[in-house]
Amino acid sequence: MNKAKLMDDLPVGIFVADSNFSVHFINKVMIELSGKTRSMITRRGISAFGFTRANGELMQPHDNDCICKKGEKVIQRHLYISGKNGKLIPVFISGVRSEIPSIDDPIVFTVTDLTRIEGCGVLPAKQNSGTIFHNIIGESESMINLFRHIELASNSDVTVMILGESGTGKELIASAIHNESFRRKGPFVKVNCSSLVETLLESELFGHAKGSFTGAVNDRPGKFEAAHGGTLFLDEIGDISPSIQVKLLRAVQEKIVTRVGENKERKVDIRLITATNRDIKKMANDGAFREDLFFRLNVFPIKTTPLRERKKDILLIARHIVEKLNTKHGKFISGLTRSAMETIVNYKWTGNVRELENALEYAFVLRSEGEIEVHDLPEEIRSSKTAVINRSADHPDVKTKSKYSRAHISKEDLAQTLEKFGYSRKEAADHLGISTVALWKKMKKFGMI
Repeated sequence: MNKAKLMDDLPVGIFVADSNFSVHFINKVMIELSGKTRSMITRRGISAFGFTRANGELMQPHDNDCICKKGEKVIQRHLYISGKNGKLIPVFISGVRSEIPSIDDPIVFTVTDLTRIEGCGVLPAKQNSGTIFHNIIGESESMINLFRHIELASNSDVTVMILGESGTGKELIASAIHNESFRRKGPFVKVNCSSLVETLLESELFGHAKGSFTGAVNDRPGKFEAAHGGTLFLDEIGDISPSIQVKLLRAVQEKIVTRVGENKERKVDIRLITATNRDIKKMANDGAFREDLFFRLNVFPIKTTPLRERKKDILLIARHIVEKLNTKHGKFISGLTRSAMETIVNYKWTGNVRELENALEYAFVLRSEGEIEVHDLPEEIRSSKTAVINRSADHPDVKTKSKYSRAHISKEDLAQTLEKFGYSRKEAADHLGISTVALWKKMKKFGMI
């Protein structure tokens, strides 16, 4: 019997990879389990499977705990694989090093779908991080559409322009496109165009020759040359001067750069991704940005969505940030109270995810354990009129003024309220419109403590 046919008939997923993360063979079960096409897997290698740790973080090929490491003869991992529609499936991966003449350092992997094994006792993966794609989190319609555009962009070498407000993850998107593309083994070079004055930016992008200006003590290649074979990401492209725009246009059109202070032309092979938080199309129409350069850069635009317009993702992102901050600060904050969650969902977040991160880090300074409460958040967030109005409109059971009076709270009302809010005295007191001290006195009066 043909060996490939035999492996196709086995009830487990099988694939063969090398230490460079390329996949040389995959059977039918593995294709069905991963929900990917054979051509996509052979093109992208191990990263195409979307192996994920139990905490919801995507495993990258170069991570320390990657499933494919040199030196390990037997490899065993409990992981999750991103199947059809991004659903996480618990799997057990077993790999052994083998000898296949046509493959360098081959490893034969078997992948068992644990959901099909009765009584295996596997806990579901943490879904509180939502859909995670190269550290970009979201499950709203706009984010699913964004993930689709990233995949489309990564399938070609087209020039991409990422448009959106500050703090919406434009650099993460650029990195995801690079890591999904055929250039992923090449460098990913970043330049913030707004952080450098014109003369320094020109040298940073194109390099300079020794003695070309004061302080140029050596020849130095620029970022275009550093990104050769990979991706160059130019952030805040809308802030560059007209003279830099002229030189950038030539570099984009001809893939040729000339260092400052010399005449030698150097050929570069790069994939260019740019980003801006400005209305660059209007700038081009008004003459503030070269129209010919705009059309060269805006071949495949990707627009990010502000956090306030995708409220479905706010709690997912917040939980992910809390997990990250717990690790960073060595604390165990279990999450946010219901009131705190309602507050952050209805806040306007003009600074987007970056502002949300700052707000939660502020709360971590004030709280050492338990849940983050409303009063742990920065003053401008907890006092936001938008949060109060929207909270009342979206949640009829959450009133700005309680229907109870202190005198008419019965033991039954108190017991039901405490149960409803998970015995959080602060939330129960807020709901009843009394202080936590008054709540404590009521509980003591009714013999509940």
